[in-house]
Amino acid sequence: MRWLFIISAEDSEDYRKQKKQWELVSASVPEETGCIDALSYKGAEPLEIAEDLIEINRGGKYEGILVAHGNRTDEVAGRYAALGGCRCLLGICDITWEKDVPLFHKSVYQSNMEASFPIELPFAAGLTGWKDRGYPACTEMLPTERVLPRPVKATDEKVLIEAGTKQKESDVLLAVGKGVRTKEDVQKLKELAEDKGYMFGVTRPVAMNGWALIDEIIGVSGHIYSPKVCITIGVSGSAAFYAGIENSGWIASVNTDEHAPIVQMSDLAVIDDYKNIWERLSLIL
Repeated sequence: MRWLFIISAEDSEDYRKQKKQWELVSASVPEETGCIDALSYKGAEPLEIAEDLIEINRGGKYEGILVAHGNRTDEVAGRYAALGGCRCLLGICDITWEKDVPLFHKSVYQSNMEASFPIELPFAAGLTGWKDRGYPACTEMLPTERVLPRPVKATDEKVLIEAGTKQKESDVLLAVGKGVRTKEDVQKLKELAEDKGYMFGVTRPVAMNGWALIDEIIGVSGHIYSPKVCITIGVSGSAAFYAGIENSGWIASVNTDEHAPIVQMSDLAVIDDYKNIWERLSLIL
């Protein structure tokens, strides 16, 4: 079992409380059962956190996401569950164990009773005030700091996109998502597209990460294309992105995640790392 604990404190006092909750929750997990890693976000909005967690957990490393008690707990947990299509349980005040099965506790009937629930994996859970059962907690544990790029304001983003020049139409569009794991690889694919005379674009998270131009965004917040062939690489397939390619004559996707929404939207899906097949695919095209 491996879970991920999310700290999204708005100030130092919130951070102290949420870190303490992580220590208490971790202490309640039987040592032989598994562990709980932690990420701390500062200055990030709930949707940004949820989108980042989707990318972090795309390979299914974590079976569950626990969001620390705070002002944005329910929104972070709820958005992550909605994006990831997993179960969500809010108001969790305790976790106990029956053998290796976790039971999640929360108040019910207007807080007059407490109920416990098993939850099917994967899941997202929003925590509330935690019961300290006296387990020895390790106070020396430190969460991993996660710093997200400062987002471009929506108004600025709209101006940048409208000011840009839409690419000359071609029969093929190459669309790149954050599954292409580095800025260098995004640029290599852009160069390859340009050499072939293809159109090129990216998902919004790629541009927000500084790996591509704002004007290269495809979808609701960017450009809409109607190529004969659209090739997506490392794209998850959000509805906002799909709006930019849905008029394509034929869609091929390359993705390591067979459950990514883009796979269901594609006429052809290759479940593999793009580096393993791109050379052969480019020769065909």
